[in-house]
Amino acid sequence: MLYDIKTGFLNHQTRVLVTNNVQFLPNVDQIIVLKNGTITNVGTYQELIDNGNDFSDFLQEYSGSENKEFL
Repeated sequence: MLYDIKTGFLNHQTRVLVTNNVQFLPNVDQIIVLKNGTITNVGTYQELIDNGNDFSDFLQEYSGSENKEFL
């Protein structure tokens, strides 16, 4: 079962999630993309996919295997 990160006793608190697991990303309010230690993109999951940037490039590469449901 996937834990819903938007509910629970911390639902009104700011949380920082650092992950390389893309399954959580559609559920967060804002994504900050780092490349070589520099922020390259900031936005919602859908904004970052629609804008064609480092994030969407990463998802395209990652989804080349069995994970096409993330796009």
